[in-house]
Amino acid sequence: VRLPVNIVTYLGKSIGTDNDHFKEGMPVIVEGNERLRPDQRVVIVGEN
Repeated sequence: VRLPVNIVTYLGKSIGTDNDHFKEGMPVIVEGNERLRPDQRVVIVGEN
């Protein structure tokens, strides 16, 4: 699901956003997202 992001603050490696769709601990794509296409499957690797 594509969601608009409006970053309102930074704290270390964390960000704050004013989008109510994001929940704590929710996985998000922060690198390589420009190569994604609608309905493309995504495999999460190296998840901690």
